[in-house]
Amino acid sequence: MFQLYEKKELPREILKLLEPGNCAGYLQVPCPVQPSGPVTFACPSLLTGNGSTLLLGLADEHTALGRGLVHSLWFDREMTLWLHGTDVVYKLSVKSLRCLITGPVFARMLLGARQNDAAAEISCAWELCWQSCEHTQEPLPAALPLPVPVTPDLHLDNPMIRCL
Repeated sequence: MFQLYEKKELPREILKLLEPGNCAGYLQVPCPVQPSGPVTFACPSLLTGNGSTLLLGLADEHTALGRGLVHSLWFDREMTLWLHGTDVVYKLSVKSLRCLITGPVFARMLLGARQNDAAAEISCAWELCWQSCEHTQEPLPAALPLPVPVTPDLHLDNPMIRCL
């Protein structure tokens, strides 16, 4: 059953880690097509939305990572987010709150992606609600690379559309 989650402030140490360049993020998602367990992916664009939720931008949602996020959203499945700083690792339990394909949060994620690469695209932005957080000594899980999309996902503000 779909439920709304309590939004609570992220701990101060997590907010500092989420500042640009301070950490690497890895998300373990449930994989409905692989019964052996969750699959872990590196999260190249991860930031905090408003101090209580996390935002993740995906260049292509038609991947195992996208399917895992959808599975978390619709079947109320927890995911594990690993934040790896220079000398610290945090393990957060998170759930998908919503998928955004337009609006101010999506635009913020798209502009953030384009700061490093003017031609960068995202197809969706996911808002994640954290449930619990702990400092851990566990080793990071092995992460799979995100697949490179075969064809670009064009948005209305994409300059390629103006050339058509």
